[in-house]
Amino acid sequence: MNKEWMVVAGSIIAAFSAILGINAMSSASELLASSLSEPIYKMSSVTSFYLVAQIGIIPVTILFLKYVSPAKLTFYAAISFATFSILCALSNTLEGLLVARVGQGLS
Repeated sequence: MNKEWMVVAGSIIAAFSAILGINAMSSASELLASSLSEPIYKMSSVTSFYLVAQIGIIPVTILFLKYVSPAKLTFYAAISFATFSILCALSNTLEGLLVARVGQGLS
């Protein structure tokens, strides 16, 4: 499989993971809002920031593949996503959660 098709496959997987992420955030929004002492309407920004980051990084992936092998890029993305997931779990402010979700989106 050439690099362009790998990017297409990665984009499909990214879109699927975005849908899963949106569903998870929608399900947990009320609980997150209460645990962060924030109004529920602010939780939509968490999903929006994540999607913007994820959509923005997809075209940049092609540039990364010129310098890093697909296997290494996948490895780095998985480690990065796991790290930002832990940061999401440890966030106790809306701003911290936003930063961690943007990091997930960029992963």
